[in-house]
Amino acid sequence: MDLENEFKVDITEDYKFFQFLDNNRKPNEKILGRLEKSIKENGIQIPIVLNHNNQIIDGQHRFWALKKLGYKVPYIKSKTWKEDKHTIEINNTGSKWNAMDFANYAAESGNNDVQEAIKIAKRWEKETAKRLRPTTSLEILMEGRSHVGLLSKLKKLTYKLDRDRGMQVYDSLNEMSKHKMKASPYSSRIARSIKIMNYDLDDLDEEVIEVMCTDNYIQNFNKENDQLEYLRDIYDEAKQKLNR
Repeated sequence: MDLENEFKVDITEDYKFFQFLDNNRKPNEKILGRLEKSIKENGIQIPIVLNHNNQIIDGQHRFWALKKLGYKVPYIKSKTWKEDKHTIEINNTGSKWNAMDFANYAAESGNNDVQEAIKIAKRWEKETAKRLRPTTSLEILMEGRSHVGLLSKLKKLTYKLDRDRGMQVYDSLNEMSKHKMKASPYSSRIARSIKIMNYDLDDLDEEVIEVMCTDNYIQNFNKENDQLEYLRDIYDEAKQKLNR
């Protein structure tokens, strides 16, 4: 391997030299704060990695921290980098991507279903005063019976939106939120269980949910199977009470 011809190592204070990929993660202020402190105390230990178009493929947060501090930016330019989609792999081995990182990557890569799901998730987050997390919303809106496989589908750009069923689940959670509970109906375990029940029963009856929540001070369980079994049982009891 001819390293000298395949890689270029240099340093610059020309911040405009660096370009960004569409799927670069959005800067995280907590990460930036930690990096700035570390760079001040220890200097920069790992250079920025660029592709042949001067686009950052690893080290976006290091770049922003160095720029904010006014420091020069050391970089390695890889002339062998072939596919921009490899960027997600190299970044994921350093600082683990969460579901929203993958979602933003999928949306910016052209997945229209994810784009719409993110818009709905942001609206729901605002409507619920941030009690319903965007990741949980993506799970609710994902096509299929459960949330399993969310990260894989986002990563592979195969995420499919089931808007109608997602709205039904959201309506059920909002009905539950009107009642006193030991746990938030917008918690991931409860939301996932309601999604499964919605799928199995082809939508839930809001009058039954009202009775279910009125008769029970609904609690949260540590295991999702226990949570699902509990909610199924008290939902069936409410149905029998209403002769449904």
